[in-house]
Amino acid sequence: SLIDHYGQEAWDDSYSFALVRHPLARQVSNFFYLVDKCSRKYSDYCEVRMIPTGLDLNTDEDKIEAFHEHTWKLYDEYPPGSEKSYLFGGWGHGNEEFKTMNATQTSWMVDEHGKRVVKNVFKLENLSRDMNELSEALPCLKHATADQASGRELKMTEDFGDEDDGGVGHLEMVHANASPKYPDYRLFGKNKRTNRIMKEVYYVDYINFGYEFEP
Repeated sequence: SLIDHYGQEAWDDSYSFALVRHPLARQVSNFFYLVDKCSRKYSDYCEVRMIPTGLDLNTDEDKIEAFHEHTWKLYDEYPPGSEKSYLFGGWGHGNEEFKTMNATQTSWMVDEHGKRVVKNVFKLENLSRDMNELSEALPCLKHATADQASGRELKMTEDFGDEDDGGVGHLEMVHANASPKYPDYRLFGKNKRTNRIMKEVYYVDYINFGYEFEP
C-alpha cells in the first residue's frame, strides 16, 4: 500500500481523497462497460467476473433483465463474507491480500484494521460542482486545460474565472471510457431481489456516503 511505501507520517501529512458513486449506479455502469469491452476482447477477467457476451440488448427491457441475471449469478458465486467477495464489485488490484477488502467502495479507503485513512470523499454525482474545491487542494489542476485522472478527463471551461475564484475558472468533468447507453440506473432497483442484494452487499457504502437505499 502507499502507506507502507511512504510511511504513516508522510500519508498523514498528505492530501488524500477518494471518489465514490451511488452503489447501484456504479454496479450498472460497470456491467455495461464490461459487456462492451468483453464482447470486443474476452479475457480471464471477463470470465472471473462472469461477464456475458453475445447478448441481444436491443431494448431497455433486455438490458435490465441481463443486468439482473448477472447480479444474481455474481452474488451466488461471490457472496458477502466469502474469500473472493470483492469480485462482486470489481478486481482487487492487490488489495485482496487485506482481510478488510470486499466489494464495497469503503473497503478501498480503510487500512488493515478497518480504519478509514482517506480524509476527503467526493461524490461522482457532484464532482463537476466540487472540482474547484478539489483544485484548491491540488494546484496542478488549476492550470490544466486537459488532464486525465481515474479514467476521466479534467478540462477547463471557456469561463476563465475572475478574482473571486483566483482566475481559475470553472473546472468540470467530461467522460472518457464511457459505458454504452443504458436505462436510468434507478430502473434497475425496481427488482426486489436485485435491490435486496445491493443493500446487503453495499450497506456500508449507503450509510457512509449518505446514499438513499431506495432508488
